[in-house]
Amino acid sequence: MMLLLMIAIIVMIYYVLAEDSLIEETSRCSDCQTLIKDSYLYCPNCKKQLKKECEQCNKFIDVTWRHCPYCK
Repeated sequence: MMLLLMIAIIVMIYYVLAEDSLIEETSRCSDCQTLIKDSYLYCPNCKKQLKKECEQCNKFIDVTWRHCPYCK
């Protein structure tokens, strides 16, 4: 009985940690609310542009940012 309880606790901890990592790596599209990874350039559902290329350093940044955090 004790072994089953320990296994259940381990499984619950695993799912909580897995859910936390999923939340960190994803967000929602502001237009269609589809789950998207932070690395996506466009929403795979509605095709909204999520990132743009900085004109000076060519790194991809969020389209809502006014200034590139990588440039001086």
